[in-house]
Amino acid sequence: MPLEARDSRFIDWRTASRAGIAYTLVVFVFAFAVGVIRVTLIAPRLGALLAVILEGPIVLAVSWRVSGWCNRHFKVSCDPHARVLMGVVAFSVLMLLELGVSVVAFGETLEHYFAKYASTPGVVGLAMQGGFATIPWVQCRMRSQAAPK
Repeated sequence: MPLEARDSRFIDWRTASRAGIAYTLVVFVFAFAVGVIRVTLIAPRLGALLAVILEGPIVLAVSWRVSGWCNRHFKVSCDPHARVLMGVVAFSVLMLLELGVSVVAFGETLEHYFAKYASTPGVVGLAMQGGFATIPWVQCRMRSQAAPK
């Protein structure tokens, strides 16, 4: 059935999910590299909180670009539901990747991993991750508001 003939409430969940996964993988690789710089060079000099505050806008700016590219490449509908789904998938994959890397690669316990979110830098980081997840929806919203009426 052609896309145009489908119910307007139809969401191509596979497309949105694939875009969300790709979005996460590209941003995760970039953020991992920036995180290494944050932890090894910036945090020891400026403190963990300031280091996270400095890292956040850089990663979010890259996230904005990557989200836009993924939306175009995967042809994700500008339907808000599709974009929310993309963000939810992206956030879920991101959190699983972070948990996996923390526990498997760095040998952290689950307790230590979750305890980091109780610190101020952890809360700021989590807010940035929430921002990352909302970018696909925000881009759709901005596009729909900018469209001539």
